[in-house]
Amino acid sequence: MTKTRYTEGSIHNTSKGKIQVLEYIPGYREGGRKIHPRATIKFLKTGTVINLSTPAIGTGHFCDCREPSVYGVGYIGSNIKIPNRGEYIRRVYDLWANMLKRCYGEYKGQYKGCSVDKRWLNFTNFLNTIVDVPGYEMWERGEDVHLDKDLSGKRLYSRDTCQFISASDNVKEALSRRWHGK
Repeated sequence: MTKTRYTEGSIHNTSKGKIQVLEYIPGYREGGRKIHPRATIKFLKTGTVINLSTPAIGTGHFCDCREPSVYGVGYIGSNIKIPNRGEYIRRVYDLWANMLKRCYGEYKGQYKGCSVDKRWLNFTNFLNTIVDVPGYEMWERGEDVHLDKDLSGKRLYSRDTCQFISASDNVKEALSRRWHGK
């Protein structure tokens, strides 16, 4: 029997954070091919559980999809790959990241008191629910629209408080609020 350092219950510091091994599955040979040992691990910081080949633990070729990586609060939430610009998922990702930027990034002073619903901190949830936001069809067609939370009277970006409105209406509404307190 081969010795392993990844025994069930063992805790390890990795380049991706502290993990605990929940299950270890030994490797074996199949038809002359080596099948690497696998482990089910839990990230102690977020509680995310994944199954991976144990050599990936040492090389750092794995990730915690619930670890905040966008403006310190947003996380991808699944193993989805963010493609290059121009593709649908990338357009949604940019919309999401810019929303987070307004609340938690360099614009947070201008957006004081604004926040994002905890469900929308998860990009995968955002991707799956943005289609329910009124006016989404205009955004999908590429019309000049903005994701707006202000018309609801809330300072929260969420599926229930946002809508897409024309860029010109958004600017008019923002100026009215700024100069007339409306």
